[in-house]
Amino acid sequence: MNGILDHFPYKYLDARVEIRVKEARDGEYALVRASAESVFVARARRGLSVARAVLHEVVPNAGGAAAGAAGTAFSAVWFNRPYTKKNLIPHTEYLFFGKAEIQKNGKLQLLNPLFEKADNLKRLGKILPLYRKFESGGTVLPAYKAQSILQKALKENASDSSLYREIHCPTSVEGAAAARRTLQTRELSVKLAVYSILRERNAGLKRRTVYGATNGQIADFLKSFPFTLTGDQMNAIREIARDLRGPAVMNRLLEGDVGSGKTAVAFTALYMAAASGHQAVFMAPTEILARQHYQNALKVFSNMPFNIALLTGSMKKAERETAYFNIRYGNCAVVIGTHSVFSAGVEFRDLALAVTDEQHRFGVAQRGAIEKKGALPDVLALSATPIPRTLSLALYGDLQLSRLHAARVARDVMTSYVGAEKVSAMYGFIAGRLAQNERAYFICPRVEGDEDGESGGEDFGGGSEGKPLTGVKTLSAALRETPPAAFGIGTLHGRMKEAEKNKVLSSFAAGEIRCLVSTTVVEVGIDVSEATVMVICDADRFGLSQLHQLRGRVGRKGQKAWCFLLSGGDLDEPAVNRLNVLKTTDDGFKLAEYDYEQRGAGEFLGLKQHGRADLPVSADMIRDARELADALLRDEKTRSDLERAADLAGDGDLGEVTFN
Repeated sequence: MNGILDHFPYKYLDARVEIRVKEARDGEYALVRASAESVFVARARRGLSVARAVLHEVVPNAGGAAAGAAGTAFSAVWFNRPYTKKNLIPHTEYLFFGKAEIQKNGKLQLLNPLFEKADNLKRLGKILPLYRKFESGGTVLPAYKAQSILQKALKENASDSSLYREIHCPTSVEGAAAARRTLQTRELSVKLAVYSILRERNAGLKRRTVYGATNGQIADFLKSFPFTLTGDQMNAIREIARDLRGPAVMNRLLEGDVGSGKTAVAFTALYMAAASGHQAVFMAPTEILARQHYQNALKVFSNMPFNIALLTGSMKKAERETAYFNIRYGNCAVVIGTHSVFSAGVEFRDLALAVTDEQHRFGVAQRGAIEKKGALPDVLALSATPIPRTLSLALYGDLQLSRLHAARVARDVMTSYVGAEKVSAMYGFIAGRLAQNERAYFICPRVEGDEDGESGGEDFGGGSEGKPLTGVKTLSAALRETPPAAFGIGTLHGRMKEAEKNKVLSSFAAGEIRCLVSTTVVEVGIDVSEATVMVICDADRFGLSQLHQLRGRVGRKGQKAWCFLLSGGDLDEPAVNRLNVLKTTDDGFKLAEYDYEQRGAGEFLGLKQHGRADLPVSADMIRDARELADALLRDEKTRSDLERAADLAGDGDLGEVTFN
């Protein structure tokens, strides 16, 4: 399967050294030789089964060989592994490996341990690579199936085989990290080399479009907003106007923190094009967001002498054909939609400006697709994910950069961690807010809580990692037994059809339902002004930037709001530190800097190797990749291959370009 070798482990565990039960330490991983006395399975609640085993340590004799005698009793527990009872044969000697939990009575319990017969070890006795499920081209494989295919791919792969083998079958954790760094540096170097070629191609692009909108017209337009723009917004508008009146085609990135007002700046740019007699397009990453932008645009441009069109993939054929006609013959000056706006059937009469929301990762690569729709249109890319300035310049050196730091409306969101003992009180508090006609989001990392539950024990623990992740369907069912249920519960996730999503969001905005249980599809752009409560389940499983974006969905009118962070288990020190930073900081750029310092740039770079515990992409790695990119560009044959890669990148996402 394509990309399977680049499905890197998210963690390595050392399962080579056996210990005695009395040597186990709470929170650490333990490899213990034992036999099972009994195994039973119980259903804790809907969607969650718990298998428990009573185990007896097998004590080695003085010579080191197992005596086979039963020693200290301890236990093991598996969540959503009902087949464990069938696979674990009583009174048979096994090795068990899992995270140790010392209970209140002082006895050891292993969480989700992997186990193998002591005389037939296949994985234990080695360094264990742990995987998440693998997704590629619509195919989804659970972790244990991905691992079996990986082994086959390792045998068939010739290029870089030693590096991949060290990553997937490590002889040491340090060796795996070094191999991974080498491959990631190579991949990044190719991306930077292709960016360099695209920059060279774009550097000489001269403007063909004249923007006639005057400063006075722009000032009058800004009065159409029902608020006063911030200084950052005004600076960004001046920079964009200067670009549009300059000799070179604009290629600008607008970064904005939560609530900083990127849309108002983007709409002003759309106005500059439309008021000059040209066409402009605004592409949003989801249909929900596209429709929201369209409704806002209808209000902002209501008194303007030009029309606005909406274009999405779910529109009926007749609606879509009407939109195509109006775009082709210039009956609409502003087009708002999803990626459908750049599909083959769309022809613009005079496209001057393309605004792409949350598509900054395309960088210069997106220009190829946009150029086909107009005569060298200007490009404004928006990003709601703050990126450290040094990293922005390294990645998007071809783009002019505007930044919005200040929030348009002062935010008053209290962020707090909620332990299991306080969840009931939290529900009571939320019900009180809902009674005031407010709204509450409940965010889950999964649609189904046990989606990764087929892994047969690959998920060993690590704070909440030892428990099943919270799913939208499971939580929505559980919420129906709590006080907030009296105010109506809706669900939202990516598997739903667009019409269903829009209906749920409309009901939520109207107050017909006041609780919305959702995945992170609401992370960016959803604006329900009555929303004051954000509950994030398994919060330790999200990055800081994503948590910050989710928190930004509440208190958008400046009213008092609350963000509650929940976890399914005890948190390790890094997770506690990250959540504490979130509690004390409301500046997205500062949070991004912290993430960059602690975890590297993997999240921002979007490299294919994006395991949750991705190898940090440091400033040193970016430097090394730049040096390697320069060497690749100097080699004549390699340069030719990179030129072809740049041609491909011009038609899509540079993240899909690979080079060997």
